[in-house]
Amino acid sequence: MKSRIFMLMLLIATAFSGMLPAQNAREKQDPNDIREEQQYRLAQRYQRNSQFDYVIQILKPLLQKRPGDVRYYAALLDAYLKLKQFDNAFNLVDAQVSRYPENPRYIVDAGDVRYKSGDQAGARKIWSDLLKKESNDISVYTLLANAYIENRLYDETVVLYRDAIKKFPDKSFLVRSLADFHRQRLEFRNALDMYLQYVELEPQNFQSAARAVLSFELENAQIDTLSDIFEQKIRRSKELFCRCNCWQPNFSRNTNATIRRCPFWNRWKQTSHPGDIWKNLPELRARIHRMRWRCGRISASSSDSRNPIWR
Repeated sequence: MKSRIFMLMLLIATAFSGMLPAQNAREKQDPNDIREEQQYRLAQRYQRNSQFDYVIQILKPLLQKRPGDVRYYAALLDAYLKLKQFDNAFNLVDAQVSRYPENPRYIVDAGDVRYKSGDQAGARKIWSDLLKKESNDISVYTLLANAYIENRLYDETVVLYRDAIKKFPDKSFLVRSLADFHRQRLEFRNALDMYLQYVELEPQNFQSAARAVLSFELENAQIDTLSDIFEQKIRRSKELFCRCNCWQPNFSRNTNATIRRCPFWNRWKQTSHPGDIWKNLPELRARIHRMRWRCGRISASSSDSRNPIWR
């Protein structure tokens, strides 16, 4: 009995001692920092409620005190733009460019403000000059792509991503970003091509790419078209699927490829935990069923019914 009481007291003492460092840290925290954080959270609440005047009242003095805080800057700039206070937005961005001339984010924002204010030519010049000056900085391409998408410059976004991929061929995230962009734009053929390129660069990330492709909302004609793209890709890049350990020797090149025969899908269904995929993504299984029956080349007596991916 005494030993149990001793052990209980020891556990309580240990737990209490573990709480002391956190308590001491809170006590040592500067009250001004706590007050600033509370004000910022209040500004976020006003921002969510579209009460941008209050956001400006709170964040303007906070940014003056901490000009390097990107959170304050981004929220304040957003408030100015939402209220179409372009002069204030210009002044804010120019001040940040003067303070941090080597940070391309603020230069991109300068072009963004000009574009939203109606000076599209001025915005394009700012962006073009930045890209020429910092063509070896991959972050510039990402920042510009976000600005282009924000301003619905979709053709320019595609050109920018393709230029970046050519310049940085080892940066697979650029290929994935372009694939996601095409998917969001419902440009499924382009998206599929980019996802296959991404898998070629990052075969270990096959599952995420497969889930993205399976999320396509397709019509019958689109299924046939994408199936043809699979076949063409396989013929050109057999090495890709060998690297994924999914090349099927009995794959017939004399017949049209179907989704069930494509090594892209075979690799996906051979994952170590296929049940977990379906458990987390039940809607994809239903979509696969629809695609299977709508693509009339797959018979009901197919042996694929024994495979978990088709069940």
